[in-house]
Amino acid sequence: MNIYRFSVFNYNIFVNLSNGDISDSEDDLLKNSFEINIDNYLNSLKPTAYSFCLDISDCCNLKCSYCFNNDKENILMSPSVALDALDFFFEKFPNGEKYFVDLSGKGEPLLNKEVICKVALYCHKKSDELMREVLPMLVCNGTLLSKENVNFLQELGVLFGVSLDGSKSVHDLYRKDKDGNGTFDTIIKNVLSIEHREYVGCAATLTNEVFPLVSTVEYLSTIFNTLSFRLCRSPVYGLSNISLKKWKNEFSKLAEKLKNDIDISNLKIFKCLMNGDDLFGRYLCKMFGNSRTINRCDGSITRFTCDINRKIYGCPASSGIINFQINKIDISTYAKSELHRQANQCLNCPFKFYCGGECKLETKFYGSINKFNCEFKQHLIKLAAYLKIYCLRNNLNMYEQLYEFCLEKKARNRIAPELKIFCDSHKDLTFTEAKKEFDKKNKRY
Repeated sequence: MNIYRFSVFNYNIFVNLSNGDISDSEDDLLKNSFEINIDNYLNSLKPTAYSFCLDISDCCNLKCSYCFNNDKENILMSPSVALDALDFFFEKFPNGEKYFVDLSGKGEPLLNKEVICKVALYCHKKSDELMREVLPMLVCNGTLLSKENVNFLQELGVLFGVSLDGSKSVHDLYRKDKDGNGTFDTIIKNVLSIEHREYVGCAATLTNEVFPLVSTVEYLSTIFNTLSFRLCRSPVYGLSNISLKKWKNEFSKLAEKLKNDIDISNLKIFKCLMNGDDLFGRYLCKMFGNSRTINRCDGSITRFTCDINRKIYGCPASSGIINFQINKIDISTYAKSELHRQANQCLNCPFKFYCGGECKLETKFYGSINKFNCEFKQHLIKLAAYLKIYCLRNNLNMYEQLYEFCLEKKARNRIAPELKIFCDSHKDLTFTEAKKEFDKKNKRY
């Protein structure tokens, strides 16, 4: 059995290369030496959730430096294109237990409220038809979250988050309006004005401009229950040799803070990072949830995007890039081939069962694996492994709570048993009506 050893804060940790198990004891790994067979995994995999993305807006009221859609045509997707695309996606992938319809796209979605409204109503109708959740959602830039727009989204049942790049100084450096003014204060003011913001998340982009991470996370966690920090996909604004070293240091400080939180049984920051799609939070979920992965993301596998021109791509970031366009006729076959492609990259990496490989867009930019991103992600995985071991050895009760949290998060991609029971006991209501009553009863806004 092959064992890989690494050290975090002068503490030795071991990884079983056959199955991804981690421990601070080689003997523990020897007792559980099964091997994960990737081919068997692929053959048995049955997706439970699908995400259908629509580029409903190719225009924006901001001018962000690192935007991956700098060549905006300033046009909006029509309702007919949006609904036709959803009909196509549901026809191709009819067996999901849960569906997410993402309207974030490549521009500012709140500039196309007509389509948001019609898609939300379509999702409600589809929910009633399928008797399962079809959830409309979006991430906006936050500057247009007036009371009117917040009510508009919440009354339609649209889940929404905001883009906010960490600290004020860094956010305002890159995310400016068209007059060159920073937008941080406007966004924070808008978010704080939302009465029920329990499900409003924060999506941040990590660039080569490094900010104090711990203080930023502590501050944002007082406003949001979900924080998602993701790497910028750009050879200009992405990680460099200098910023890589600084970011590794900042995340080591964050791990130290989380270590101290374990000592005092403070779950707050852990849950904020693990609740959404944060990069570090993803690895924490893998570690504390004792789960594995063989693919990096769901793009082109269970996530598909339709652009304004009715063309299909794997994710909004790849929209418009010819090499990433998917033939509609072959979409199901393409999904299977993409899963196999992701599963068979980086096979010699000791952390392959936690990382899942590199983004195809990054390999397009650099012509190969982005060495800065790779080193950074390995650092985060090591920190997550350390925190799991430390929590397991020093605060078993908290470890068990985080393990249960991981199970609960994973279950979000399946039919919720409690919701099904509620719907079955209220046959006089449509699925949408029953879910609304269920959410009200459980104080979910």
